[in-house]
Amino acid sequence: MVNNVLIAGAGQLGSRYLQGLSCYVSPIKIWVFDIAPSALERAQHRWEECGGSAHSVVYVSDIADIPDKLDFVFVTSNSDVRQDIVRKIVQVSSVRFWILEKVLARRVSELYNLLNLTSESAGVWVNTPMYLWPLYKNIRDYYPLGTLLHARFSNINGLACNAIHYIDFVSRWNQGRIVSLDTSGLNNKWVSSKRAGFFEVEGQIAVGFSDGSTLLLSGSTKPEAYSVEFEIDGDIWTVDDVNGVAKNNTGRVITGSILRQSELIAPLLGNIVSSGCCGLPTLELSVIQHEPLLNALLTHWNVNMEEKLDYVPIT
Repeated sequence: MVNNVLIAGAGQLGSRYLQGLSCYVSPIKIWVFDIAPSALERAQHRWEECGGSAHSVVYVSDIADIPDKLDFVFVTSNSDVRQDIVRKIVQVSSVRFWILEKVLARRVSELYNLLNLTSESAGVWVNTPMYLWPLYKNIRDYYPLGTLLHARFSNINGLACNAIHYIDFVSRWNQGRIVSLDTSGLNNKWVSSKRAGFFEVEGQIAVGFSDGSTLLLSGSTKPEAYSVEFEIDGDIWTVDDVNGVAKNNTGRVITGSILRQSELIAPLLGNIVSSGCCGLPTLELSVIQHEPLLNALLTHWNVNMEEKLDYVPIT
């Protein structure tokens, strides 16, 4: 049974969460928090667009106005304020379940603060859902357990802030942990991102995992064609995310969908209600994945950029 659900952060992503909840089958009361009136207005408009009249929605700009008991909290803010928002929520409300957006935090210390702040809850997950995508699951199911994956994702838009999605996917292919993370292929200079005060970096990141799988990521801030290639047990797969099709060098074709954010949330909520778990990584696992990434990116920043920081300035 779900009563109260909070979406903390009503930006582009938060409003997609809200739209996704319109598909949840049982009536719930949704609280949407953001300090920006424009964000709340946009979220309300998107809610009205999707026709989510089965549920009650309350829009608040003060965290003190949320209920003292919450069944679910989705934290969809930027990484720079995520820890503070979680802290403020637990000061006024007890929370059963959380789903946190990536990047979890900008400092490694904040990763562990999030673990401590949410330790009394029944479950905490991080929204890196590539492992759940039907297309990728169908490719994975084609091979025996333990088969190594060598994945290449090229021309990623937002390499630094999105790298954790790909790391999580390859890590959970065989439950391997990161054993190496090489940023020597990154460009020396970071560039301003679309959001003021945040940065991105172009170039390559190479990741090795304890099971022997590997991941090569490349990113560019220029519009270039995104591509995905998997090498699995000698097969070379070209993966077309847009059309939900993967083809290998032997002529094998596998199809499946790539789930949008608005398509994911209601099923995830249902799974957690029915079983107490879902296919997303736990916060504990995601912290293990985030830590080497943040450490490597911070080192790269401080070696190459004039301003020295104690955090990674990514969203």
